[in-house]
Formats: sequence, structure tokens, C-alpha cells
Amino acid sequence: MLELPADRTRPAVPSSEGGRVHAQISADVAEGLKQIAAETGATLYMVLLAAYNVWLHKYTRQTDIVVGTPVSGRTHTDTEPMIGMFVNTLALRNAPSGEKRFMDFVREVKERTLAAFEHQDYPFEELVEKLNVRHDRSRNPLFDTMLVLQNMEQSILYLTDIEVRSVEQETSTTKMDLTMIVVEIEQGLQLSLEYSRDLFEHGTATRLLQGFCELIKATATVPSVCIRELKMEIFQHEKEEEEDELFDIIHFE
Repeated sequence: MLELPADRTRPAVPSSEGGRVHAQISADVAEGLKQIAAETGATLYMVLLAAYNVWLHKYTRQTDIVVGTPVSGRTHTDTEPMIGMFVNTLALRNAPSGEKRFMDFVREVKERTLAAFEHQDYPFEELVEKLNVRHDRSRNPLFDTMLVLQNMEQSILYLTDIEVRSVEQETSTTKMDLTMIVVEIEQGLQLSLEYSRDLFEHGTATRLLQGFCELIKATATVPSVCIRELKMEIFQHEKEEEEDELFDIIHFE
């Protein structure tokens, strides 16, 4: 279970009501992340996953974190021309902690991710059943957050005097507490944080996303930094209702 600080108490039966906040990472920072990937033999996704785990660790202080990710499910060539939904879900478990250096943690995440992808055909539903997870209607069975990287080429289709292009549709639903969606664009990386309105206010989600932006900029600049040395703004509720400010900003190592 991921114990993120939230604005509201988790309901016994959550709704699917959600929202999104957006941010953009510059091309220079994105290039720095790709350089880390090149030096560690990892992929951009693995570097982002490492940063995402560190980000969650900073907010929760937890050192055992599970993040979900979708996989294409088309591992056999015969499925490539077939129409249909082949997506499966992986549960990626990692152990961020303060004494590890970010570059070393990326290598660790790389090995764990490769091992998980070797078993990506294992049905998610069977995994849940095999683990015999305690049924809790207020949470998802294996993880409370997901990381998604969209790096497929976005092509434009032309039909006789008609131009067809993809348009992002704003969503008002979510299945997770938090889902970070990263899209590669020419200008760098486009980030969208999808959040549960049962737990978080719009302002809180905005601050959480700002924290992630700060963290990946810092790691792209000094990839050998020790995780405990990474500075972030941690937002914590005021106990006194009469206080004007909703959050204290706490810097810690």
C-alpha cells in the first residue's frame, strides 16, 4: 500500500472521479535523462521509473514501492496485424532509499524491469489470485499508482481534403490514486498527472507534479547524486483549520 499524504480520508468504496494537471519538461532536461539511459544501458522509461519511485519515496518515506505499467501484449509476430486489445499490466516493485545514488538506482530498476518484462505474458488477474491479496474495496489489489510513457510516433493521416490528427481528450475519471503519463514531444516531455478527486484537491495535484518536475531536473543535472540529497518541496496539511495556508513547505534531506 502506498501511503501518500492526501487531502481527504480514503473512502471505503472509491468513486472513479478524477482530474488532470499538466506540465512540460524542456528538451535539455529530456536529453539529460536520455544520457543517463545511455550511460546505464537503460531506456528512457526505466530512468523515469527510477525518478518516479524516488518521488514517491520522498513523499511517503516508504522503501518498498510497487508501480503499475501497461505493456503492449503483442509479443508474438502473429498478433501484429490483428485488431484488438492486447494490453496487459505489470506490477514493478522497487526499493528506493536515501543511501543509494540515483545512477545506481537506475541500474537496479533496469534489472528489475527487464526481469518483469520476461514474464509480461503472465495474466494480471491470475497474479492477483495467486498472491491471495486481502480484498480491500478502497484500493486496487497490487498497486495504487501507475507510470505510462507514450513514445509512439504520432502520425497525421490525410484523406481527400481532410486532415486527421489525434486530439487529447480531457478525462474526468481515474482508476488509480495517481497516474503519471509522459509523452515524448519535439520540445521535450509532456507530463500529465491523473489524480483521484476522492483523495486530492486540484492544487495538491499541481504541487505534486511540480515536485516531480523539480526532481527529474535535479537528477538530469547531477545523475550521480545521492537520493537523500535530492531536495523537494513536501506538502503537509495544516492541523489548524483557521490557518490561511493549506500546506507547509518542508525541505529535508
